[in-house]
Amino acid sequence: MQASSRRSFLCLAVMTIVGLIGTAAFILWGGVGFFFVKTMALRMLLFLQSHYLNQLTDSAQRATLLSFRGLAVNVSYGLMSLAFAGAVTGAEAAGLGGGEETTMPAFRFIVGLLPWYFLVCSIGFVAWARLSVRDRAVLARQGGIGEQPGQ
Repeated sequence: MQASSRRSFLCLAVMTIVGLIGTAAFILWGGVGFFFVKTMALRMLLFLQSHYLNQLTDSAQRATLLSFRGLAVNVSYGLMSLAFAGAVTGAEAAGLGGGEETTMPAFRFIVGLLPWYFLVCSIGFVAWARLSVRDRAVLARQGGIGEQPGQ
């Protein structure tokens, strides 16, 4: 049985929030398992992006579109890495997270905010999707968003 895009999104969201909460808890040795959950969610996201884009795109333009998708993923990952580094540096400069001389308290403080950041961004995305998608039934369709009813 194929999952709908809505079910796929919910599965990825749950995996990501569990991974972020577990990572933010800084459980010694157990954190590796939570990092694995986050990594699997990212891998599934990349796979599902390709899957749905393959359904929606004409074969003549598919390679170009998937190349741009890869570029967008890499650029966004790099930008978010810079934003994370900037946030840790800013938290350290502001004395958040304990004010010790090391960057570890500031790092822990920022990592502790990541689950909340993810939740806010996810709620914003869902609100935007509900407002911008005219035919909401397309999101719950079995086999994905590109499959036509009755196929």
